[in-house]
Amino acid sequence: SAPALQFARKYPNKVERLILIEGNLISNDCGYLSRDMSAKKDDVELLQVVQQTALKMKSSQYTGWRSWAKDVVSVSANTMRDYSHELVAQSDSGELLDIFHEIQSPKLYIYGDEYLGHPIIERLDHIPKAYIEGAGHFVMTDKPDDCAQSILNM
Repeated sequence: SAPALQFARKYPNKVERLILIEGNLISNDCGYLSRDMSAKKDDVELLQVVQQTALKMKSSQYTGWRSWAKDVVSVSANTMRDYSHELVAQSDSGELLDIFHEIQSPKLYIYGDEYLGHPIIERLDHIPKAYIEGAGHFVMTDKPDDCAQSILNM
């Protein structure tokens, strides 16, 4: 969400619609995994966290987490740390949520089962939301047809 929101803020006249799919808008969005990875200074320790998490996610009920588990093990420690650090910082700042609220274009927030009862849902106030039942964190991977239909219905 961060690149899309920064673009929308900088070029509001170029954004016709804005759709976020579980967009790391607040600190609660930036879960244990990114937060834990961003805090690791030692490459070996970071790679252990990644490998342990990937091993756990290989048996997830959600296709998206299983795909993530296959892909993440090939990402370098520096890339994972830098990505996680930036994601945590932006989520913790609250700036992304502020931008999402400021954008005047029609908006939609799409989320799955893992975000039921999540604090971000209340913080989106009047912004339209689409819940995709049976989808986990990676909504587009878990339920691509349902996700696409929500986008088309916007």
